[in-house]
Amino acid sequence: MGMGGPAREHAACGIGFLASRKGVAERRLVDIALGLCRQFDHRGAPGHGAGILLDIPWALLLDRFPEHARVIANRDAALGVFFLPFDAAPRAHCVEMVEELASLAGADVLGWSDVPLNVEALPPGSAARRTAPVVRQALFRRPDGLSEEGWFACRYLLRLALDEVLSEAMGDQLPSSAASPSSTPTCARSTWSRASCSSTAATARTPPPPGGGPSPSGASPTTVRSRPSAATWPGCTPSAGIS
Repeated sequence: MGMGGPAREHAACGIGFLASRKGVAERRLVDIALGLCRQFDHRGAPGHGAGILLDIPWALLLDRFPEHARVIANRDAALGVFFLPFDAAPRAHCVEMVEELASLAGADVLGWSDVPLNVEALPPGSAARRTAPVVRQALFRRPDGLSEEGWFACRYLLRLALDEVLSEAMGDQLPSSAASPSSTPTCARSTWSRASCSSTAATARTPPPPGGGPSPSGASPTTVRSRPSAATWPGCTPSAGIS
């Protein structure tokens, strides 16, 4: 709370934290968190949103990716969330590039899963509904012999490389009348259309929430120089010097 008192608090954003005193995961906490989200009904402008962040539900991943039960049980996997183009052809191209770059890093994509969406909740004819992306999760395998610190660095570098490659590949597919910038950065100069795609950080701890990526300023000229080039990036295997 600010120094001026609650009557003067009119900030647009808010955050809440919930935890069990017993340290036990409970559905009750999820229900309370969803109730908290309903207090953000005023966050209704394009690009706004409210959601909850949880630990990765490994049991759910076992159900979605049963063929990779051993990797999931050993926690040798990470989960990435991707905002993909609505149209099938550019979406398939994005998926192909993600898989190729992940393979180069030694963190192969084991499988994809569609995130359930209810676009009917969006107003008919709205920009949000017209430009709604396809949201999919990708399961990445931890490279053999990579330490926990190296695995963290691998995911971070892979995210940066994906941002660069997808941006270069899809940027020229944006229509001239692209929608206004949203709070979720896309791979096409921080604008959104059905032809654009983006990703949030792959993680082995908490699933990246949709809209939870860095701000559009992350694509500014002041930071883009720090991104690794896909042509020179050695990947994330132990032999590449990340351990």
